Amino acid sequence: MFRSSYLVAKKLWKGALVVTLAASTLFTSSVWAEGPHDPAPFISAKGTPLGKKVLFDNTHGQTAGAADWVIDGGFSDFANAIAQAGYDVKELRKSTPIVYDDLKEYTVFVIGEANIPYKVSEQAAMIEFVKNGGSIFFIGDHYNADRNKNRWDASEVMNGYRRGAWADPAKGMSEEERNSEAMQGVASSDWLADNFGIRFRYNALGDINATNIVSPAQALGITEGVSSVAMHAGSTLAIVEPKKAKGIVYLPKTNAKWAHSVDKGVYKGGGVEEGPYVAIAKLGKGKAAFIGDSSPVEDATPKYLREENGQKKKTYDGFKEQDDAVLLINLINWLAKQENYENLQQVQGLKLDTATPLITTGPENEIPSQTIEPQKEPWAAPAAGYKWWDPSTFANGSYGK
Repeated sequence: MFRSSYLVAKKLWKGALVVTLAASTLFTSSVWAEGPHDPAPFISAKGTPLGKKVLFDNTHGQTAGAADWVIDGGFSDFANAIAQAGYDVKELRKSTPIVYDDLKEYTVFVIGEANIPYKVSEQAAMIEFVKNGGSIFFIGDHYNADRNKNRWDASEVMNGYRRGAWADPAKGMSEEERNSEAMQGVASSDWLADNFGIRFRYNALGDINATNIVSPAQALGITEGVSSVAMHAGSTLAIVEPKKAKGIVYLPKTNAKWAHSVDKGVYKGGGVEEGPYVAIAKLGKGKAAFIGDSSPVEDATPKYLREENGQKKKTYDGFKEQDDAVLLINLINWLAKQENYENLQQVQGLKLDTATPLITTGPENEIPSQTIEPQKEPWAAPAAGYKWWDPSTFANGSYGK
């Protein structure tokens, strides 16, 4: 999620610009909600309403560090485009764990770079949601994009285990961190692969345009109108179970790694063997989609200040790049479409992928229980007084304070 001209500034160290959105006229309320107990932002469907609703998670560190992945902030272009396509859009905000009742009335649940691990009970609620016909869009990032310095990045959160900490999800944490409510009920598992047949890799690629696009006929129509998708420091995914998951966008052959990667960054020289940059999956009556970078989803209108220090954020117009917007709305439309098949093998004429070749030795070992922490975490010391698990320590102007 870094462009070549601002590699350092873009992800873990990006600054901020607080902007009053011109698009705010689309919202039902002009009052900006600032914490989990305030009314959540909502965008009504435009044009011809489809009677379907999309929910964006804002309960797991989506505004930590430089991130501002909310529908009235750094994800507003995406959210407004979803509304223009006929969907109601709302933010999920609460201070208690996600339960099935939070999700059941929605068609699609969007998770933008979660930085606080999901509890086992929350994972179960999401699986129940999908098996009953809901869909989830997982938006990841490169390895070590740990925005709140809690040692967990989005890829680890979504996979269900922390690299090098399989035996102890709170490895390296203080007793206060370990005993915090945020870490209660968290357990290591290969959750994403076990349920969706796919796993975020812990690689860290650089500034690349993904032009290896699977044809619409072999991508369930999702790649119609898509010839290029931007990556600005991101990851790819590994297809673990081809009957469940399939890649639809791949990187070209490349050795371009993120400048701050803590291992070799590029695992297989790009291409198909690096794993898909964008993928889909089918589980029960529902679906899932995955992308290895938040850059294509974001826009340049962050709402909040940094929770750690109150500094401004700066985000970028990734949604307007390449064919990012086309792909993302195609994904939402596919996710929102109810289809009877329960795995990809049941789709007539669809060629299944082969499993992505994994690294099973050395520092990049991808066997979940054998992964290694390449360097001491977190990547930098938190600011004095900042506690990622305690919103009372957050800076004024940040979400939750």
